[in-house]
Amino acid sequence: MCKDAGISFEDKSNHSLRATSATRMMDAGLQEKVIMDGTGHHSLDGLKPYARVTDLQQQQVSEVLAKRDFGEGCQKLQDSMNGIVINN
Repeated sequence: MCKDAGISFEDKSNHSLRATSATRMMDAGLQEKVIMDGTGHHSLDGLKPYARVTDLQQQQVSEVLAKRDFGEGCQKLQDSMNGIVINN
């Protein structure tokens, strides 16, 4: 299929294509039963490993957390991570 589409497939396997398909369908919000039908999985346990956190989702988490005021404790943690010495 990849060859017919002109896609280099030397670094891809059936499993990697199946995994990518499952992950993208999950990201699109399709129901698990629909994804299982599309990927040929017979159980939710077989599908669960493909529920990966994407770069976009990680960015969204960062943006949400950046907008929150967690008080003085988090400021101290942020300062310590930036190399500022904190004396208690």
